[in-house]
Amino acid sequence: MTIEDLAVIIKKTDEKVDGLAASIKKTDEKVDGLAASIKKTDEKVDGLAKIITETKESLEKKIDSAVEEIATMTQNEFIKVNERFDKVDQRFDDVDGEIREVRADLNKKTTIFSHNDLTYRVEKVEEKLEKHTAIFHAPAS
Repeated sequence: MTIEDLAVIIKKTDEKVDGLAASIKKTDEKVDGLAASIKKTDEKVDGLAKIITETKESLEKKIDSAVEEIATMTQNEFIKVNERFDKVDQRFDDVDGEIREVRADLNKKTTIFSHNDLTYRVEKVEEKLEKHTAIFHAPAS
């Protein structure tokens, strides 16, 4: 091998190295482009994550508010039902009192009726007894 052969080999090698360097440079540019694209995608993902977090927090607040409102409405309805039951209980107590009064009046009337009936019967028996006694004790004529 001569110097000229070596020079040709070195020249070809230099050309290959230059081609490889250009290819590496293009690959580096592609990698830089991909890195920029990844960075933009990361920024979009971060933006979406922020939107999702804000939406989640907003929905949680709305749910908490709705639950609180439903709990308040339920409590108010139970209070109203309790008031109605109190009124119904009072009505039952009133009716019970009136029934007791009616019973007492009926007992009095029954007692008076029974007493009057017995008095009437006793008077009738006494009258009959007086008639019969008068007949037996009447002076003989």
